[in-house]
Amino acid sequence: MNKPNITTTVGAGSARPAAANNWNREPNIEKWIDNQNVMLALHISPRQLFTLRTNGTIPYTRLENKIYYRERDITDILNDNYIMQKIQKP
Repeated sequence: MNKPNITTTVGAGSARPAAANNWNREPNIEKWIDNQNVMLALHISPRQLFTLRTNGTIPYTRLENKIYYRERDITDILNDNYIMQKIQKP
C-alpha cells in the first residue's frame, strides 16, 4: 500500500506542504502522572495539591473524574524551587 502523496502545485513546479514532511515522524507524546504520584514526588497532602491546582501553581488536565499532570510541569516546579544548601565544615 502506497502512502498518500500530498503535494501542492505552484506554477510549473510542485512543493510539499510542511505537514507532509512530518508523515513518518513519531508524535510528541508527553508523560502524564496522576494525583498519587504527584503527592509522592512533592511530599504533599491531597489538600495541598488541591490548593496548588486552584491557585494555578500546577497546571492539570481532567479526564472524566481523574486528574493528570504533565511530568514536565512537575519537574519544572521542582527545579524552579530548588535551593542548594552549602555544607559548613566544623
